Amino acid sequence: MAMRLLIICSIAFIATTLPAAAQDIRPFDPDPFDWRQLEARGYYGSPDCTNNRSDASAARAIEICSQFIESNASRLAIAGALLVRGGRYEERDEMPAAQADYERAAALYTEEVEEAPNTAQNYAARSDAYYSLNRFEDALADLNHAILIDSAFAAAYYRRADVHFRLGNYTSAIADYDRTALLGERMADRGTMRGGSPSERPRLNPAITASRCEARAAAGVELNVASNHCRDAMRASRERFAFSRGFLRFKQGDFAGAWEDFNTTAEDNDTNGYAIYARGVAAIRLGRQAEGEADIARGRELEGDDLDYYANAGLRP
Repeated sequence: MAMRLLIICSIAFIATTLPAAAQDIRPFDPDPFDWRQLEARGYYGSPDCTNNRSDASAARAIEICSQFIESNASRLAIAGALLVRGGRYEERDEMPAAQADYERAAALYTEEVEEAPNTAQNYAARSDAYYSLNRFEDALADLNHAILIDSAFAAAYYRRADVHFRLGNYTSAIADYDRTALLGERMADRGTMRGGSPSERPRLNPAITASRCEARAAAGVELNVASNHCRDAMRASRERFAFSRGFLRFKQGDFAGAWEDFNTTAEDNDTNGYAIYARGVAAIRLGRQAEGEADIARGRELEGDDLDYYANAGLRP
């Protein structure tokens, strides 16, 4: 689950900026009209208590979050800080503490929902707590409610796509990832996300593009479209998004190509249990049993059962 929190924070809380070489990609970034707005309203706690805002160690982040939680009177801010602190507890394998923080965050968000039942952001925020508790059906229900209230809430579509992928609803995940991208493109095209020249406006978020590739690969549909999405994501960062193309190649039966892509991501980040596990799976398909088993064991050590949603999508020996 720790890896899931890192993914969500990096994709959703933080705007993704592309290098100059990728600036011809169509604009997209959901952050300015969704996540920063929520952060400004206190939904995610102090900037010092946000998973990807600094290079603070887990221990230091827990200390900062704890101080914030004890000193703050805002229910929303406390709940957001609890989610972050829970994720950092997970990094330290302190699961009872993490579970307690997620449960408390869910309870605080429930109070907000009861007081403001027509506020989409409250349901979307509570879905994060439910997701962290592996209560995926409850998270899905909250996101459905958020989108019913605000049909243009792009970040809620993205969250819901992630839940659908977890639940194996790949066709629904594709639809929601595509909807997220469409909403983002429309906002960018209107120039309402930031002022200034087009070159200063937000660019395509490659993590969303990679997700569009992965969902199609999982469903086994529109694989040419999936290939294009993976290609575009890798123009932003070959190392980070090679995993997505590797997943697509694996589903296409190109195990050698998949191994190369998984290895690219694993070598770039030797604690990425997803890439290490996937590399092991591909190695076994290539007949390299001992090598593959070692990678799978290491991936499991890093990510545990959180790897199952890729295994359920077909990424297994």
